[in-house]
Amino acid sequence: MRQFTIPVLYGVGSGGTNIAATIVHGTGPAGMRVRQRLGILAACVSSSGADIDRVSRLGEVIGFTIGDGTGSGMDPEKGRRDYLESPRRGEILSLPARVAEKLGFNRIDLIPVIFTAGFGCAGFGCGSGAGPELIADLVRRYRDSLVLGVCTMPFAYEREEPWKRAVKAFERASKHAPVLIVSNQYILSMMPDVSYVDMLNYINERIASIIHALMRAMSSDRVVRAVDSSDLRRILKPAPALLMQWSLRTPDDMPMLSKFNSNTLVPVERGLGRFSCIAFVEAGLAGGQLKPSYIDALPSQVEEATGARIRDFKAMVTVRPDAEKTYVTVLIGGVKFHA
Repeated sequence: MRQFTIPVLYGVGSGGTNIAATIVHGTGPAGMRVRQRLGILAACVSSSGADIDRVSRLGEVIGFTIGDGTGSGMDPEKGRRDYLESPRRGEILSLPARVAEKLGFNRIDLIPVIFTAGFGCAGFGCGSGAGPELIADLVRRYRDSLVLGVCTMPFAYEREEPWKRAVKAFERASKHAPVLIVSNQYILSMMPDVSYVDMLNYINERIASIIHALMRAMSSDRVVRAVDSSDLRRILKPAPALLMQWSLRTPDDMPMLSKFNSNTLVPVERGLGRFSCIAFVEAGLAGGQLKPSYIDALPSQVEEATGARIRDFKAMVTVRPDAEKTYVTVLIGGVKFHA
């Protein structure tokens, strides 16, 4: 049995549908293959029928067109109305329960929702309009489950108004559920000057790979040290949240975690104050062995990497004997978002 049950991953808006489909199916923009399949259903919701037609061709992806299918016209309020007035709203909301029943899950631990994620249009339209409303609906409907938002922020070239819309959407959603922040501009700043398609694939892959590794570890049945879903909900709570991830050659690198650059989705400033966190370790044992001292060293290593004090630390450990790398993914709850 999986440690955490995750029946459905939602993607809302153009970018959200792309990322959700990439995580689940492994195919990014322009057909680039970037990830292995995860075994979770992607539910893609958009005011654009073209978005839904594109991702619905992939396996393990179900699409929901809301509104008249012509798009939201870069108007978040129209995207919001398209969702709230959609005759498919009930069908969209009931999907996690229906999938869980089909899979034989007796509970639903996590429902991720990726929204306001548009490449070249982040903060516009359906993603930022419908995303927070879907999150609020899911929280009301699945009171014993953790709904986790993932909100991308616009590129610098999109200027002031899209940024304001994205921040507003982020703040609305984080009143109901923990929301991870993703900075498109930060990810773009770490890559060379390449073609637009290569940029889309890179950013899509970067976001998808980090979230994919997190959900892969959480839903693994190879758990050697577990945490409860109540721990996850208590530490994250409805608030901004951060995600940091380290990709290590072997478990033997874990005691030196702070010496490696983390694969973050936003720039993380040192000196976060005091925070609580959960670390998900997916140990690939090729070329190394997982030792108790490595797990014991994690809190001090995270403190050194963030320049902060940890007041509460939990760790879940899974193993993948044939995997070539070890991943340490840390979820930090209750941080302050500086807009």
